[in-house]
Amino acid sequence: MPTGTLRLNLSVAIGKMQIAPRLSEFALQYPDLKLNVSFSDVPAEKVSISQGAGVH
Repeated sequence: MPTGTLRLNLSVAIGKMQIAPRLSEFALQYPDLKLNVSFSDVPAEKVSISQGAGVH
């Protein structure tokens, strides 16, 4: 079972339409995984490398 923190930086459109509706189910499936999710339309190359994963 995964543990730790999953950091996601997502575009607003992708985040709202594709990811946000699934976050509750994902969190229930992986209770030991802390989610840190942010939504921004800043281009991916300007996102700090410490963000973890960026989808734009």
